[in-house]
Formats: sequence, C-alpha cells, structure tokens
Amino acid sequence: AGRNDDFDRHSQSIVLLRKSMLSSDRGITESKSSILCPILICLECAYKSTCGPSLAKWIPSLGTFLLPFLFLEGDVGDAVDKTLKAMLTIDSDALWRNLHALYGSEFPSNPVKRSDCRHGNSSDVVLCGKRSRQHQSYDVALSRKAGELLDFIKSLPESNLC
Repeated sequence: AGRNDDFDRHSQSIVLLRKSMLSSDRGITESKSSILCPILICLECAYKSTCGPSLAKWIPSLGTFLLPFLFLEGDVGDAVDKTLKAMLTIDSDALWRNLHALYGSEFPSNPVKRSDCRHGNSSDVVLCGKRSRQHQSYDVALSRKAGELLDFIKSLPESNLC
C-alpha cells in the first residue's frame, strides 16, 4: 500500500506542477518554448540514435521530468510526445507506472495472483488494472496523453533486454 501511496503523491505533484505552469505568471512563454524545443529535439535524436540504449538509465529521470509538459499543444507538445516515445521505444517499463498513475489506473504493487487472507479465504484473487474513481479529478489533458502513451507502449514489438 505504501508504494501505491507514494505513486499517488507523485502523480498529484505532476498535476500540481502542470497547473502552476499554466498560471499567468508562470506560463510557457514563447521564449521558454524556443529553448525547450531544441532541447527536446536533441533528446529525441539521442534516444533514436545508436547510442540510445546506453542512455536508458536516464529514462526514468528525464521521462518523469517531461511528464508535466504532456499537456502542451503545438511544437513543444509534439516534441515532448516524440521524445517520450523515443525513450519508451528503448525502455517501455521505465515510465509505465507513472503513466498509469497519470491516466488514473488503479493497480496493485504486485499484479499477480495473491491469497486473500483478510477474510479467511485462501482462494486466489486476480488483481488487474482498472480506472479508479478517486483519480477522476486528475487533469484531463494529462490523463488523455498518458493514455495515448500507454497505447503506444502496447503497440511496441517485443524486444530483447540489453
């Protein structure tokens, strides 16, 4: 339960950061977007290049840093989307839990069968992800984009682990 609570707090922090970025004094200005686009394009090219797999260890940090920018439209939004997809092509698991949290999925820390000992029943209970009511207040744009990235992950072919 503690791990899921940490994730809930983390995804709520992403939503709060996104909302603070939208406020009038902290919005994404043209000068900020002119700086962000080249950085994002550079990251995308690095992850699409032959050295991309050697950069896999940075995907959890960089990807989590980029998640609040998912709500953006236009050039910056497209660059964020392409960069995250390039990262997910290398390691689709690195951001999987964060994307599920932003999407509003409820899932167990161990998505395998377990015994239900609370009710004295020793039969197995299958735990599976589902849309949670408590997460309905999450930002709609972030949730939609996170869902699109989760669909992208599902479409990726199986690959060998490095």
